[in-house]
Amino acid sequence: MKNMKKSLGLVLIFTMCFTSAVFAVDTADTANLENEYLQAILNEIKEQGGYSDEEMATAEIISGSSAQQASLYSTSTESPLIEDAALKIETVEDNIIKSDYIIPYKIDEDGTLVNSFELISRSPDISFDGNISLVDATIFSTAYWQHRVWTQNNPSNVYHHIGITARWVSSSPRVYIDNLEVGYETNGIKTNFNTGVISNIELNKVSKIFEVAPVAGTLYSDWEHQMASDEGVVLTDAFRHKGIQYIEVNYAVDGKMQPFKRQMWTLYSKI
Repeated sequence: MKNMKKSLGLVLIFTMCFTSAVFAVDTADTANLENEYLQAILNEIKEQGGYSDEEMATAEIISGSSAQQASLYSTSTESPLIEDAALKIETVEDNIIKSDYIIPYKIDEDGTLVNSFELISRSPDISFDGNISLVDATIFSTAYWQHRVWTQNNPSNVYHHIGITARWVSSSPRVYIDNLEVGYETNGIKTNFNTGVISNIELNKVSKIFEVAPVAGTLYSDWEHQMASDEGVVLTDAFRHKGIQYIEVNYAVDGKMQPFKRQMWTLYSKI
């Protein structure tokens, strides 16, 4: 019952966000439809990703771009970029942080692959009887990293870059991924992760997956570019030092190529 309440609370929060921050629509019927659509999308993501109720209860919809990252239930007066929306699920296991970013897509009426969150935000009156999927293809990307705080001299947040995995799934034979690029990059000042001692050396680590014609359901990974066990970074430059995660995909629907732009998220930064 507790988990059910958490899940329902998540959907209600999403519903309020879409109705107030995005739709500017306040009718009860529309709100009920949005609730139903969102729950359908979340259920599909949960099943595809094998997520537990506890993990889904921590999820949030965020906007991903090179310029900003915003929660749909942020108090900001600016509406998030729904076309760049993704579901974020962040968990910790054995002191390793897993940052999952999941992008669900639906084939629109004109044959374009559209972000499922965008589709329901711009089309609150779409026909849905509960049996039609609102997710035709989904991309999963997970960055793995660690974080410690050392308090000698001044408190220092130290980040340890591990690696990244990615996969895509589809419930429609109409969707074909031509190539998929997923990356995780960390930039900062080299620091001993075990002692907190800071050097004067800049350290950059990049984990990247680039697959031509990736097979649906296959998990791809890059563990070869992780930091050494005693390496980490502190972030001293607000512009250059950060950890970012991104996805870029080119796809086809019914054989017609439709390049899709890159989405990017900030995992950690000085700001």
